[in-house]
Amino acid sequence: MIGRVLRGQRLLALAFVAAMLLTLGLGWRLVDRAIYWSDPAHLHQTPAPWMTVGYLARSWHIAPEELAEALDLPPERRRGRSFAEIAAMQGVPVSEVMARLNARLAEETIRAEKGRSPPPPEGEAVILPQPGPAPAPPEAAPVILPRTEGRAAPREGAAGSLQSAARVAPPLGPPP
Repeated sequence: MIGRVLRGQRLLALAFVAAMLLTLGLGWRLVDRAIYWSDPAHLHQTPAPWMTVGYLARSWHIAPEELAEALDLPPERRRGRSFAEIAAMQGVPVSEVMARLNARLAEETIRAEKGRSPPPPEGEAVILPQPGPAPAPPEAAPVILPRTEGRAAPREGAAGSLQSAARVAPPLGPPP
């Protein structure tokens, strides 16, 4: 049976096989990364010269742009470069790059311990919620039944009757 499908619809069969391989590859990548980053040994790592901005940012749950800003690195020049390469590119010793990273990560640690979010950029207004009484619960909506004038009234206990359902249904609001 598979032979007939392959002979008659080769292009379709090839596309299906390619889609399956792509799905398996992306699924493997997802599972592999989930296992890797769920290991506590990979979280909050000390910066090392072999690491990249993205790796350290993921380890510390920081946006890569924030680490790049700490290194005075434009976004187009940070992708895929190790801290040793960044130091060579900037013409500074690796120890200086590591010191700047450690200072930024120390700020992040202090911020996380205090439970605060980062300060807003200069010039932006901060709107804080005002304490006040809790809002009152909404009133129950009245049940509106259709008029039956000029038509036969639904029988008492008839299945699907709006009137009988309204009489049986409990009120929608909080008890009085």
